Amino acid sequence: MLAAIRGAVGAKIKLRIRRAGNVTDISIIRALVQLPSAFWQPTTERRTGYIKFTHFSERIPDEVGQGVTEFYRLAVRSFVVDLRNNVGGLVDSAINVPGLS
Repeated sequence: MLAAIRGAVGAKIKLRIRRAGNVTDISIIRALVQLPSAFWQPTTERRTGYIKFTHFSERIPDEVGQGVTEFYRLAVRSFVVDLRNNVGGLVDSAINVPGLS
């Protein structure tokens, strides 16, 4: 199924879905899907922020920068960086993240 979905962005494809004995044909247009490289949120008391790095993509310096900017706006005093289960990625992007100061 994955092979039928992958391909050129903008191409129209038809999928046949079988569920519980019913067959449905749907048409979709392929699009580029970009998953976030980082998630962030302040703790409930807003003294500490939490940043989860899922992988190091070319966008991660900007994404983490948005999170840090939001923490400054909320007067968050410190933040925790969570690298658990990080799948790795681009070395240059990983190196650029500490330069957010």
